[in-house]
Amino acid sequence: GFQAFVRRALARMSGADAAEWAEEHLPLGRWRGAALRANPRQQNHPVRVRQAADGCVDLEPLAWRSSADIVGITRAHGLAVVPAGASAEDGQLIPRRPLA
Repeated sequence: GFQAFVRRALARMSGADAAEWAEEHLPLGRWRGAALRANPRQQNHPVRVRQAADGCVDLEPLAWRSSADIVGITRAHGLAVVPAGASAEDGQLIPRRPLA
C-alpha cells in the first residue's frame, strides 16, 4: 500500500514531478506465472525479479494471500503492476515497481 499510494502522495506533496511516479514510467518486466484475470481495480502482485538470459527481466510471482500477508511481501523484490481492467499472461511485459 505504501509503494502504490503513500509514496506517490508524499512525492507530490514534496514537489516531485508527479509524472515520474506514474505507471507508464515504471520499468517493464516479463510476467512468468499463471495467467491473471482482469480485475476492476489495479493489482499489485509481489514478485521476485530475475535477470533472464535474453536480457529481459523476469517477474516470478510469490505465494501471497492478501495485503495483510506481511511475511509474504518480505520475500518480494518488487510489485508487478497490472492496471485496472487488464489481465496478465505468461510472457507478457507489464510494469513493475521496485521495492528497494
